[in-house]
Amino acid sequence: MGELGLAPRAYLDDPHPGVRACAALAPALADDPAATAAILEALADPAATERWFTHRPPQLHTHIRFRLTHAAIERVDDPERLLPAALALAPIAGPWNANSDWGPLLLAILGPRRDGPLTDPQRRYLAALVDNEALWDPRNGNASLAMREAGLPHDRAACRA
Repeated sequence: MGELGLAPRAYLDDPHPGVRACAALAPALADDPAATAAILEALADPAATERWFTHRPPQLHTHIRFRLTHAAIERVDDPERLLPAALALAPIAGPWNANSDWGPLLLAILGPRRDGPLTDPQRRYLAALVDNEALWDPRNGNASLAMREAGLPHDRAACRA
């Protein structure tokens, strides 16, 4: 319905979290606070999104959390509002999806790099990423590029400090 330009607002109250999330992704609901809240609610448990559907809807060519992450970033410009989703995602993030979820969130939360200390949300998200050992293989170019784009070294010890 969303891809046809319709606003499936009624499905934001569906009992199934996958139906709510898919409805929230509709472009016609991009400015709807309830749709944005449904996206952020879905991202509060990104691992659960993998269990929503027995068969992935054909519109979702990849993990639904990737689409939800990008929609959240497009709709929410407050790093503090994105932080719960980012913190929930950090433990399950993999280096191969640096362009799909954790990397874009890192850019959204850090914003343009500037001199000075990191804010509390920035520090908290970076600390959560540091805790995920899988992201720190120096041979992984995706993870390295995501860190460089955020103005950070792809060095776990340096980021921990």
